[in-house]
This record gives sequence, structure tokens and C-alpha cells, in this order.
Amino acid sequence: MECGLLCQQASCMSMVYEATGRICHLHNRIITNTSDCSWRPNTSYYTVVSGVANGYDCDIITDSCLKKLPSAMSWSDGSVQCAAEGAVLLHIDSVSKQQAVQHYMIERGYSTVWLGINDIAKEGDWRTEHGSDSPGYFNFSPGQPDDFTNQDCAILKIYYGYQWEDVWCWSTNTVVCEIAKAL
Repeated sequence: MECGLLCQQASCMSMVYEATGRICHLHNRIITNTSDCSWRPNTSYYTVVSGVANGYDCDIITDSCLKKLPSAMSWSDGSVQCAAEGAVLLHIDSVSKQQAVQHYMIERGYSTVWLGINDIAKEGDWRTEHGSDSPGYFNFSPGQPDDFTNQDCAILKIYYGYQWEDVWCWSTNTVVCEIAKAL
């Protein structure tokens, strides 16, 4: 699983997994014969830790993996950082995912987390990170979103009982990137 995610992120042509060393070897050409080890010279090596690929935790949500970035940042900076890894800001699209993320936040002590939705283009018209889709699922706290002085980005906040709040996009909050699991 983790090797597949790594290969997808690196746009590799093939991969070899060495179980004894728990190492993924990603290659820029298709490998058909691994017995002679001629494929090793131009290989990228990655150590695989169970359940984690490049810092992503794949055991929280069924169809995706999560990774907290090391420092808090604005919504747009978080979006750019996640995109650089082939990921998006955390997107909650169901009650079950909301509950899984709440548990994730509790376990790790996160009080706020950016969500990959905003109403920057049109007030009250909440869209996913790239503006193309309506989120379909909302869990705003009562009285939210209130657009208090142009608050256009959303966070999941412990103080609202893990409900959502609209906040200024330039404020700094915890960034959790989400990437789809490789099939």
C-alpha cells in the first residue's frame, strides 16, 4: 500500500518492495527482471513503516491518508503545501469521516484544523478547495458561518464541539493534508 502511494507521488514506472529491509525501490523505467539487481543503480529508496507513507497515516480514514504539516499556516499556504505533495487540505464529506477526524484530533491534541472548503468566490456558496464542487456535507456550529468581517475559510474546532467555523483565511491554523489511498 505505502509503496503504491510513494510510486504514485513520484510518478514512477515500477517499484520493487524488499520485505526484509521494508524498503520500496521506485524506478523511472519498467522492471521485469529483479533477480540480477541491475535495476538498483537508478532507484529511489524509501523505508516503509507500517500504515505510514511519507508521514501519511493511512489507518484513520477508509479511502485516504492524513498528514499534519509541521507548522501552522494560513489556509492558502496550507493548500499550496498539500498540493506540492499531491494532496489537498482535509475534506470532510460524511458523518463517519467527521467522527474519524474528531478521534484523530483528540488522539493528537489538535484544537483546530483547516478544512478544504471556502466561500471566497461568492459569500455563502461554500466550495471545495479548488472551487469546483459543493462539499455536499456541512457541520457548521450554530450561528456559523457568520462571515464576520470577511471570514471565508473553514476550520474544525474543538471548542465548538468539533463543529465547523468560518475564519479569516490569513489566520494560522493546523494543516492536515489528505491524499487518496492507492488501490
